[in-house]
Amino acid sequence: LYQIEVGSPFLPQMHEQSIEKIKQVACQEGFFQAQIDTHFVYDFQNKEIVVHLSIDWGRRFCIALPSLSFMPE
Repeated sequence: LYQIEVGSPFLPQMHEQSIEKIKQVACQEGFFQAQIDTHFVYDFQNKEIVVHLSIDWGRRFCIALPSLSFMPE
């Protein structure tokens, strides 16, 4: 889901797109309130950045079985 590969240049737009894709998948799985926090660790000597994602999935929503009741006329 995260689109930036090891060794690729870090592009902030690609990072944001990846976060949105993760949120979309979370919604598809019933996690409508998922929170994603990002923490970057910069290594200026080696010109690297490590991205840490912390995901709080929250509560999973599901649809209960519907119940039907008939009202007499």
